[in-house]
Order: sequence, then C-alpha cells, then structure tokens
Amino acid sequence: MLKPSCTYRYLSTNYTSPIFVTFTSSILSGMKRLLVAGLVIFCIALIAVYVSIPKELEISSIAVIKANERSVYRSLVDKNNWKNWWPLQPIDSRQKETNEFYLDGYSYKIGAKLPDGMEVIINHQDSSNSSLLRLLRLSPDSMLIKWTATVPTTYNPVTRVKQYFAAKRIKRGMEQIVAHLKPFAETTKNMYGIDVKQTRVTDTILMVRKIVPKERPTTTDIYSYIESLRSYIAGSGATETNHPMLHLHYTEETRSYEAMVAIPVSKKLAGTASISPKRMVAGHILYADVKGGEATVAEAMRQMENYASDHEKISPALPYQLLVTDRVKETDTANWVTRIYYPIL
Repeated sequence: MLKPSCTYRYLSTNYTSPIFVTFTSSILSGMKRLLVAGLVIFCIALIAVYVSIPKELEISSIAVIKANERSVYRSLVDKNNWKNWWPLQPIDSRQKETNEFYLDGYSYKIGAKLPDGMEVIINHQDSSNSSLLRLLRLSPDSMLIKWTATVPTTYNPVTRVKQYFAAKRIKRGMEQIVAHLKPFAETTKNMYGIDVKQTRVTDTILMVRKIVPKERPTTTDIYSYIESLRSYIAGSGATETNHPMLHLHYTEETRSYEAMVAIPVSKKLAGTASISPKRMVAGHILYADVKGGEATVAEAMRQMENYASDHEKISPALPYQLLVTDRVKETDTANWVTRIYYPIL
C-alpha cells in the first residue's frame, strides 16, 4: 500500500529583514522619546515645586481697625471674649474642654502673651504652627492688626505641595477671623462694656456738700446728704436743674472714704458752713449710661478711666455719677439707672 506523502512548510520570521529592523527601531525610538519627554517633564515639575514653594511659607492677614490698640489687646488676651466675635457660631462644644476655638478643621489657642500682641497656636490633626498676632498703634483711635505665621516645608515634593495648600487654608482662616474681629473691635461698648460718648458740660452751677465718713456710706446715708442740699436749695428760692450727683472715693493710704454730693441749680447761692457753691467749666466731658447696682457702676467707672487713658484724655476735675434713679424709692438695684461722667480737656 502506498502511504500518502505530506509536505510540511514552516513559516519563519526573518528578523534580519530590513523592514522588520526598521519597524522595531521605530518603536524603540518612540518609546525612548516618550521616556525622555516624561523624564524631562517630571524634572521640570520637580524643579517648579522647589522653586515656587520655598523652604518656609510666610502667610499673613493685615487689617486697619478703628479702635484703640490697648482696648483690643485687653479683649484679645482674655479667651472668654473670643466667643463674642468668633466666626463659627454657635461655639464648638469642644472649646470648653480644650480652651481652643475651631474653624474649618483647624483649632486656635492663645499661647504666650506679649507686650504688643500674643502667640496663637494653630493646630490641624498632627501638625501644629505657631503664629504671631501683633497690634500696632496708628493713633489713639486706630490700629493695625498684623497676624503672621511661618509654615515649614519638607524636601519630599508631594508633601511639599500638600503643605503649600495647607498654608493657603491657614491664611484663609486667619483672614476670616480678622474680618469678624474688626467690626466687633470697632464698637466701643464691646471693648469697654459701656457706650462712651462725648458732650459739653451744661450743668455749670452746683451746690455741693462734702463728707468724710468713717465707713462707706450707705444708700440711706447718701440720700440724707442729698436731702440736706434739697432743703437748702428750696429754702433759698432756687430750683434743681438736673438729678443729684455723687462722687465716692476710697483712699487706700488712709483707709478712709470721701463722699461728695451735688445738685445743679438755676442760680448761684451763698451756701452755708457745710454747703458751698461750685461752678463747673463748660468744657468737654465723657459720659455713659449704666444700669445696675453699685458694683456695676464701679466697674463702668473703671472702664471709663481705661477709655480716657487709652485715648490720652486728661481729666481736670473729678468724675461723678448722675443718680437718675431714686435709689431709696427703687430697692431693686438691677433697675438703677446711673449716668457716669468723666470731665476731659
């Protein structure tokens, strides 16, 4: 039997053919160019990161505030005041536990207190940055607030870029905080607790009685002094032109009180051994209305003195209270209305 004969033909690639060599070289050359281009772009990007993002990022927020820098300083160093103007309301519940204020994932805490400002520590997750908030005087009624911080960067390019964007977020937070502080600080009552105004003295003719009691005079004592003035004024044919006035002072050295009561009158009177006439100069005077008892009035007077000192006002005469409410008739001290006065040049 004859077996069929089979012929097998094997196809083989000729790797040495000019066409194949040219094709392979073209692919390799293209890949090499892409690799080189990618490497160049990577190097350029790397250089750009190190050139555009410095080793330390300086960020700041600056604003002019129409307020006295001393009053703003006293308010800022007391962390209890921050809740009154903080941008995020209501205040984060964590603030009571940590004494920090929170905004957009960052926390802010008062650090070291300086003569012209304070350190503010800004924390975010595992990072912490120390910033400096300075209050610079421009005039008695205006100041410059300058808040600066330095954010260090690392040599790792990825981390460096992240730190750059973190610094931008910190700057936005600082600007937002300063923007909320500015209108709050520009309101006198927020800084001093009283709404201080200025006017001119109109009650220039007074009848005055001065007393040096052994102990602090009570409300009853003070109004007994006032009644003695009223009796004399009425018996002399004059009329009262305003509420009674009171100046009460305690001298630490002698541990003694000095009380002075006065009533403005329509005309000058001769006076007696214990009552004397006094004429006030029709000059400038600061005043503010206060509602509350003696402690509230005393604190308001202290803040008035701060205001006068902050604004470089010199007083040529004693400050005093105008007793708008009759304190004998009104026994609830929360309802007492008093206008405090502070003469200035």
